[in-house]
Amino acid sequence: MVRYIALVLLVLALELGLLIGLAFYFNISLLTMMFFGATFFVFFAFLISSSGDMLSKKQELAAFQASGGTHIPKYEKLTLRFGPFLAGSILCLLAYFAMTYFM
Repeated sequence: MVRYIALVLLVLALELGLLIGLAFYFNISLLTMMFFGATFFVFFAFLISSSGDMLSKKQELAAFQASGGTHIPKYEKLTLRFGPFLAGSILCLLAYFAMTYFM
């Protein structure tokens, strides 16, 4: 559990550092960069941590076609793994909402 929390905080620190650094480098409003960056990170983390979605179905279809029809596709149920990347990305989005409220 300590390792999981440490990884979540590490992901949060890396995402916040990246977004703040990009905002200052490109001279963009910090809150705008935080919003678009955090929503992108949440969307990307959701795609990475989910299974049974359109991306995995396309992979099974490609394996079926590459094997000449002998591959037996095994369709997975839609699952979402709540890993450190997804949790850190959601915390980054919550940090944006907190910054919006106080700034």
